[in-house]
Amino acid sequence: MIDCRTLNQSFGFTLIELMVVVGIIGILAMVAVPKFTRYQAKARQAEAKIALSGIYTAEKSFMAEYSAYYSSMNAIGYSPEGQKRNYIVGFADATTNTAVGSTIGYLGATDVPSYANVNNTMTCTTGPALAAAVTLSLANGQSFNAGAAGCIRGNGSISDIWSMTDGKVLSNISIGY
Repeated sequence: MIDCRTLNQSFGFTLIELMVVVGIIGILAMVAVPKFTRYQAKARQAEAKIALSGIYTAEKSFMAEYSAYYSSMNAIGYSPEGQKRNYIVGFADATTNTAVGSTIGYLGATDVPSYANVNNTMTCTTGPALAAAVTLSLANGQSFNAGAAGCIRGNGSISDIWSMTDGKVLSNISIGY
């Protein structure tokens, strides 16, 4: 025989219980998402550090061969890898090298002072610029200052700017996270 009282009882969650769970999940997400985006931005900064380290190595190789530094990416033999780059890397201006190039004996191509960021969905509203952040100091080709600038957070208002000198001094000029 079937008891009528057991058929009328239903098992499950009430609307109030579901709303409490959704509220708790919302609070946890509100705390966790800003921390997660900050960690993502810090991880993207590794791209700038790696690129500047590559430029430093290429400049040192060029210096060993021609006894001077040069602010042209194709002259020093540097080319960034990958189909997605968050940073503009290179030198602010390579036109100051014209006189230095003929005196050091390098007669190759000098037309690429920097590489742009590509396939990056995050763009700065003001636009990251190497010229404003990284001044090229070529005292007779005996020093250099390479830079990396980019937007690494979705807000688009802060540029993250890095600089590396010939003494391998890495500086974060503008923290973009």
